[in-house]
Amino acid sequence: MTNQEHRAQTILAIDFGAATTRANLFDVVEGVYRHIATGEAPSTFGAPYRDVLEGLRHALEDIQAVTGRRLYSDQNPIISPVDPDGHGVDLVTATSSGGPALRAVLVGLLPQFSLAAAARATEGAHLQIVETLSLTDGRTPQQQLDAVYRARPELIVFAGGKDDGARESVLRLTETIGLACYRLGGGERQVVYAGNAALKDKVSSLLSTIADVHIAPNVQPTLGAVTTLSAGQELARATIAARAGSIGGLREMAAYSQGRLLPTAQAAGVLLQFMSKGTTPWRRILYADVGSQSTAVIAAIDGKLNLRVDPDLGVGLSAAATLRSEGLEAFARWLPGEPAVDAIRDFVETKSRVAPHTVPVNADDLYAEAALARAALRGSLRRARGITNRHDLIIGGGATLANTPHPGLAALILLDALNPVGATLLMLDRHHLVPTLGATAYFNPLAPVQVLENGGLLTLGTALSLGTTGRATSALAHGKLTDEDGGTVDFEITAGVLKTLPLSAGRSARLTVKPRRDVDAGAGPGRAVNTRVLGGSLGVVLDGRGRPCQPPTDPAERAEALQTWMHALTEG
Repeated sequence: MTNQEHRAQTILAIDFGAATTRANLFDVVEGVYRHIATGEAPSTFGAPYRDVLEGLRHALEDIQAVTGRRLYSDQNPIISPVDPDGHGVDLVTATSSGGPALRAVLVGLLPQFSLAAAARATEGAHLQIVETLSLTDGRTPQQQLDAVYRARPELIVFAGGKDDGARESVLRLTETIGLACYRLGGGERQVVYAGNAALKDKVSSLLSTIADVHIAPNVQPTLGAVTTLSAGQELARATIAARAGSIGGLREMAAYSQGRLLPTAQAAGVLLQFMSKGTTPWRRILYADVGSQSTAVIAAIDGKLNLRVDPDLGVGLSAAATLRSEGLEAFARWLPGEPAVDAIRDFVETKSRVAPHTVPVNADDLYAEAALARAALRGSLRRARGITNRHDLIIGGGATLANTPHPGLAALILLDALNPVGATLLMLDRHHLVPTLGATAYFNPLAPVQVLENGGLLTLGTALSLGTTGRATSALAHGKLTDEDGGTVDFEITAGVLKTLPLSAGRSARLTVKPRRDVDAGAGPGRAVNTRVLGGSLGVVLDGRGRPCQPPTDPAERAEALQTWMHALTEG
């Protein structure tokens, strides 16, 4: 880190989403970094602009109107550094998740080893896997070459051979990749090589004249040892490079952010890793981001990251894809009354093709959008590897959750879709700070800490969720909440019931729970829990609806249950 970066005070953090471009301004107030303002505007990846700077300009106008600080000029998309009159910013960071998923081909020696490792490395990237190649896929080299040509990839991820292992097989596949790139022509393709380290120079020399080659550490340096983090970082750079070739303004933003224009999910992962390593009280953190085009679930446990991005799961541009992937029942189960199949399909098609970025205008649309969000989150979580339902902290992000008319609805979607068990603090990232602060941490690690400490995220409260599949109406658990002043509230959690106890934001309390012996309150079936909890805008949420949470199948009962659960978290 340079001295100039460390001294930077005014920070502009930008995120280019599929639907919305957001700009967050951070500055030092009374000696600490604080979130000053947010500007938002529709993203301009597509026609007629096809240039992200147009949407950015409108987002910056929002901040200028609030702060009086001029951030751009006719000559510069961003004024940086701060000029003598105090306009502009000292540091710019940028992230991006917009634009269609990149078409990608995975290449590996064997499906169960290097090809599987390559697939794991791409789980956090905004990609559409259109073809896979391996030595044992049954096709001749010519057939493989034809397959890659038909797939027309923008990016190729190539893994194979442990370090100092296979050579001829790796070079044979390199030749196929090279011929395919040459045959495709039409500009450089991105190739990420994460195979036998002994061959990295050879592979680079063979491909560098016809493709932009990125060398990453081997994803499988020894048999059975899969390490994808470093490869994922190089893949992120390749992804941004591929987008910059076809989307105006991204190269300029990469220059402003000193070469670190990061994918949004990767930047969010940086912050979550940082938070879970001991800088916060939480060791098991889950970030759930539901967007128009994609959904991401990112878990960090003691600094270990598990990142999943699904570009075919979303509530706007990808609404129809979400319905196809998760099925009608996964959507309809969260709608009150008897679902009308034609009406559901009309709503989803309208969201995908006509008005992907609109907000709900009535109760029916609100229920429908929330149902899409639940389906997208459940689908992404199901596809993810190794993410459990035990979390100290869950953070909800993305416009769908951040823009709910009441934060209680965002909490309800998170509980319904993620099915946590035990005591879990819920927060809401209303201004999309998690990824932007993650990108900022590369240059100024102090700013994210201080912004979070000063209320950057909205604390919803602590949810105590009971793990049970029982449908009985009898008590599942008894407990007591003792606040800082010694005041106590005794409570009972009943099967199928969702309710709250008052506990203000900034206050803590001691929660003791004794569950029924077949009920898990977070410590195992029948085991008592005694823990300190934090309050928030919702207080303490007591969830006795079972895991996984499933609304009644009878239409009348379902309508009553959904309305009752909604009322429990959005009224009062």
